[in-house]
Parts: sequence; structure tokens; C-alpha cells
Amino acid sequence: MSVQFKRKESATCAVRRIHRQIVEDALKCLKQRRQLDGIHGARKGIKKSRALLRLVRSEMDHGDYRNTVRALRDAAKRMADARDAHVRLQAFEKLAGHFKSKLRPRPFAQIKKALRKNCREETKRFWKGGTKSTERLLRKMLRRSKELKVNADGWRAICPGLKCSYDCGQKMYRTAGKNSAPENFHEWRKRVKDLWHQLRLLRPIWREEICAEEKELKILSDHLGDDHDLVMLKNFVAENGSKRIDAKQIQMLNRLIESRQNKLRVAALKFGSRFYAAKPTIFCKRLENYWQLWKREKK
Repeated sequence: MSVQFKRKESATCAVRRIHRQIVEDALKCLKQRRQLDGIHGARKGIKKSRALLRLVRSEMDHGDYRNTVRALRDAAKRMADARDAHVRLQAFEKLAGHFKSKLRPRPFAQIKKALRKNCREETKRFWKGGTKSTERLLRKMLRRSKELKVNADGWRAICPGLKCSYDCGQKMYRTAGKNSAPENFHEWRKRVKDLWHQLRLLRPIWREEICAEEKELKILSDHLGDDHDLVMLKNFVAENGSKRIDAKQIQMLNRLIESRQNKLRVAALKFGSRFYAAKPTIFCKRLENYWQLWKREKK
């Protein structure tokens, strides 16, 4: 089955089918025992499902929406420590690779050792005690997927959610441009990811156009994601440095982090200025035209 909308399918049937497939895929990911890719894949699936539900939120029963999203959030939280530990290690390796020509061989040995140890411990902790409870939550959601209901149909079911995602992303782009606090860039990234997942669901309505916009959002999301990963890396080193990590290593690492973040944020704001140039109503009207043409096609 395709994780996309189908031309002849009602909104309720589409949401049930897509949500069910995403949760099934997340459960398959968790069967990859001892592999970080399994945790990463399951968390990505949860984000996809939350973006799907946000798309039709205005046309769902408030209690059904709240309970489903709460269960998804709880499942994601159980995997968060292991996933974050892996992300911090990846961010460190990517940063060291980016500045490779300016660093000595095997730089920041103490920091890398601490990151690797933390990654092993958190991963082991999850596979030992968190897997079963996470799987139970996902199976419960799988059983309840048939109870999800969208009260409207067609474009009317998804337009409010799509407009909200674009509007919130546009506002957070402007906020981040005025105030470079890490939480503003992180909040912007979450709204970018929501819209990216939602556009992927709409790919069939005009594949070339939607894929082009997806690509723009993916580049923007990657810039913002790399920035947030560096924030987590910096915080971890600050919290765990003390006597185990040389102060000079921490200072040098922080300088590299800040240098890289400046470039990532400048690039993200440049992409944002282009992508969010239109008003939310115009953005949605264009997609509505694609939707209506697609619905009238005979194939």
C-alpha cells in the first residue's frame, strides 16, 4: 500500500489506512534488535503519523485526536534517550568531518569517548527495558486505527491543516529571523517537518510540482536539523564535561559548533525567505487547484 492519498478514497479511509501502515512499519523497525536504525525508523514513523493527524485535526473528534497523538508522543518519548544519544554522536562526527582540514588527527578524543559510551548505554537501556512497552503502545494504536474518523471529505478535510502547517512555519521563520534562540529554530524545524510529511501524502495530485516543493523543504529541514543536533551536542558536553573532559577541548568544540551553526542558520533563513514568500491562502489555493484537477481525472 502507498503512504499517499488515493483519488477515489474517502478522508476517513485514507487516514485509517495510512496511519495503520505507518504504525505497522514502526513495529517492524523495532524488530531490528540491537540496531539503532530500528529506533530511528520507528521514531520517523511516529512523526509521519502525527503530521497526518495534524493535517485532518480540525475535522476529527477532539478526544480521538488527543488520545491518539498522546499515545504517539508517549511511544516516541520511550525511544528519545537512545535516539538523542545517537544523534549527538552523529553530529559530532559530522562536525569533525566538516572541519577536518583544520583539525589534528583524532581530535576531541575524550569527547568522542564520552559520546560513544553514552550511546551504547542508552541503546542498551532501551532494548532491555523500553522495547516491549513501546511495542504495546503501537499495537494498541494499530487496533484503534479502525476507530479514527474524519468528519469532512475531500479538500475540505485537509485544507485547514495544510494552511495551519504553512502558516505556523511562516511565523516561526519570521520569529527565528528576529530572535536566533535555539528553541525558535527548533520549533521552526518541527513545523517544516510537518509540512514536508503532509506534502508527501499529496504527491499524486501533481507529482513534479509536489516533489520540487518537498525537495526545498527537505534541504531546509536538514539545515535546521543539523543546527538542533549541534545544540544537543553542545548541551551534552557542557553537562558531562566537568573533570572527564579537558576544558580546552570543550572551548574549541564550542567555537566550531558556533561557526557551523551560523552558516546553517543563514542558509536556513535564505531558503525560508524563498519558500514562505506566498501568503498561506495563496499557497493552499494553488494546491487546491492541483487537487481538483487530480480528482477529475478518469484514471
